[in-house]
Amino acid sequence: MSTGANMNNLAARRRQAGFTLLEALVVMVVGVFISAAAFGGNKLYTASRVSDEASNITQIATNLKPLKNDSRGYADLTVPLALSRNAVPLSMSQTSSTISSPWGSVTVGPVSVADSDHHMIAYQNVPEEACQQLALKLRSGGWTTFTVNNQVIGPSTPIDGAAGSIQSACANPSNTLVFTSS
Repeated sequence: MSTGANMNNLAARRRQAGFTLLEALVVMVVGVFISAAAFGGNKLYTASRVSDEASNITQIATNLKPLKNDSRGYADLTVPLALSRNAVPLSMSQTSSTISSPWGSVTVGPVSVADSDHHMIAYQNVPEEACQQLALKLRSGGWTTFTVNNQVIGPSTPIDGAAGSIQSACANPSNTLVFTSS
């Protein structure tokens, strides 16, 4: 075998031994796109869940309104009563005595024993981002009061910047949202 043939075989092996710079760049670009899609997809999924829950909250409030005309108003309102009256959307997780959102328990009841004219819907363990999105969507929903971690949120509550803003109200990793009917 000649030296020239050995050199050609050696050169061919070197070319096949690894990735070219162009191949490595293509792999990196594909990885970046996959990562971006995964993070973007999660935001879309979160936004979809928030929209579903905003709709559920509104639907529960609407479905509970006829109870106000009962002889005791909302005084006897409990989760089992709301379930028996089909006030809770079927898309929500429920047993005979509990309602659940994607984040935790949901309760309904009278605002207080003395106040049978108003009811409340409380969402527990709502994550920060979902809390902010729900607050933005529902802050002007015609509620008597809407609180996040006992802080009143209203139509004019700023998104951020002020001490009483939605961003600061939802700053916990696990938030409690309470909607009181009008």
